[in-house]
Amino acid sequence: MDSNNSTNSSEDLHGKEPIADEKIDNKKGRGASKLKMVSGQDKCKELERNEFGQPIGDNSVKYASFLGCMIKEFVLYTLDGWSDIDEEVKDRMWSCLQMTYKVEDWEKKSIFSKVS
Repeated sequence: MDSNNSTNSSEDLHGKEPIADEKIDNKKGRGASKLKMVSGQDKCKELERNEFGQPIGDNSVKYASFLGCMIKEFVLYTLDGWSDIDEEVKDRMWSCLQMTYKVEDWEKKSIFSKVS
């Protein structure tokens, strides 16, 4: 194999035409997932559950995404574990969750054990 073709990254696969670098730089990604609080939301979203208490139905996927985004929003990624999170932060996360989804106080421990 010719060493000239293998070292030049701005040529196409066949080594005949140079690739315009501006096409590569203009590529847009979807961006980071963000937790969007709905201001003025008058009621919480219902969660349908199966016999094991697991969320199912229309809101279950959005609920799971919400939990993931909530963790990314409130918790530093440099922490070693769930026990390193302040109780104040956990309380704020719980309040945020209760404002968006209909969850009971007794569910807090099981929900947080799943996201930990």
